[in-house]
Amino acid sequence: MLDLRPNCERCDCDLPPDSAGAMICSFECTFCADGAGWPLQQ
Repeated sequence: MLDLRPNCERCDCDLPPDSAGAMICSFECTFCADGAGWPLQQ
């Protein structure tokens, strides 16, 4: 099972578990919609 973290790992904004703006990658990194839109190599 994937682990959704409570904050965006890019900007540290709060992400409630029922948030439609929470996104998770296959490495279990959690991002908000804005954070997921940035290049992840930075």
